Amino acid sequence: MMDKKQNTAESKGRPRKPPALVQDLKATEDSIRTDAERLADLESSKADLHPDDPQVEQLSTHAVKLAERIERVSRNID
Repeated sequence: MMDKKQNTAESKGRPRKPPALVQDLKATEDSIRTDAERLADLESSKADLHPDDPQVEQLSTHAVKLAERIERVSRNID
């Protein structure tokens, strides 16, 4: 009987990542995904408000900080 070839990084000639690194990357990915969803929610909330509403500025400030955080975390993946 022939063994089926596993579709792993090692079988593709790439070194296998240590479990701790894989776990860190997964946690980072989850964090970015959650922040991106929160950012989309903030932008959706802003769209429902009148431009003169004082909440627009607060939501915008929060959105910018969240976008900057996403950028910082994303750069640390590389």
